[in-house]
Amino acid sequence: MINAHITSGDLPGAMAMLRKMEAAGIPLNNVVLTTLLKGHCAVGDLEAARALLCSMSDAKVAPDVRTLNTFMRGCVRAGDLGAAQWAFRRLPEWNLTPGVPATVAMGRLLCQGLRLRRLRKLLAAHTERGSSPAAHAPKPPRVNPCMFWERAPRGRISPDDL
Repeated sequence: MINAHITSGDLPGAMAMLRKMEAAGIPLNNVVLTTLLKGHCAVGDLEAARALLCSMSDAKVAPDVRTLNTFMRGCVRAGDLGAAQWAFRRLPEWNLTPGVPATVAMGRLLCQGLRLRRLRKLLAAHTERGSSPAAHAPKPPRVNPCMFWERAPRGRISPDDL
């Protein structure tokens, strides 16, 4: 139900559902909290998203890679390099290693912030772990000439044809 509220853009409804779950004694888990995180990020409220991440640690619900990727997508959407750097500083506490999506998101934000030295360090650290974000980049689309151009009589027009 919480995901349905979040997907439809109803963050207040999702929060009301969360309160009902808590009142009923249903324990919160990573999936529920990551879904709420997605809602906060979707509306650009990274302060609430950051507070939710802190409360996850307090509630003994450890953020996982999916949680990190969700938060990083929110940081990219809002252009918030500071929030992304905050999350990366917390990775040892969460016992997480960033995957390709989180590294690419951080790379985008570092590029936008013109933090090129930090970007080089990030890519070097990721490559040392045995994976390169470039290896996971989508292949460029194959471009063929249009059919008209393929059949056009280039260089074969005489002055009489004009």
